[in-house]
Amino acid sequence: MTKSAIRFKPEQFDSILKRIACEHEVNGETVAGNPNMLVPWYLMASYMYYEKDDPFLTDECFDWLCKELDEKWDEVDHWHKDLVDRDALKAGTGYQIDWSKMPTRIKDAATHLVYKYTSPDEVGKITPPPSDIDDLLGTPTSIEDLL
Repeated sequence: MTKSAIRFKPEQFDSILKRIACEHEVNGETVAGNPNMLVPWYLMASYMYYEKDDPFLTDECFDWLCKELDEKWDEVDHWHKDLVDRDALKAGTGYQIDWSKMPTRIKDAATHLVYKYTSPDEVGKITPPPSDIDDLLGTPTSIEDLL
C-alpha cells in the first residue's frame, strides 16, 4: 500500500488521542474524556506499527497509551478489551497480537484513520466521510477543537 502524502503529523494524532481519552477543556468548559477509547486506539496503533510498518503515534504517546490503559484497566469497559494482553501493556508493546484473529473493524478503522483523514494545515480543511470509524475514534465536537 502506498503511504499517503497528506496526513496528520504524529503529534496531531497524539493530541487527538489524549483529548478523546482524557478530561480536557474546550472554550473554557471541561469535557469528559472516555478511557474506553484507549482500547481501540491501542489496537489500531499496534496494527499500523507492527503489521503495516506505518506508525501514526509517536513512540512517547504509544508508551503513554500503554501506561494509561494499564492504569485504568479496571474502569475500562470495551468490547475489544479481551484482545489486549495486560502483560504486553506493562511492557509497552503490541507485538504479541495475533492479527489473524483481530476483527476487520479494527484494521479498517486504523487504515481509514491514517490514509483517509487529511491534515488541515496541508489541505485547508478536513472533510472525512461519515463512517463507522467514529464508533472507534470517538466523535469530537469539531476537529479544530482536537488540534
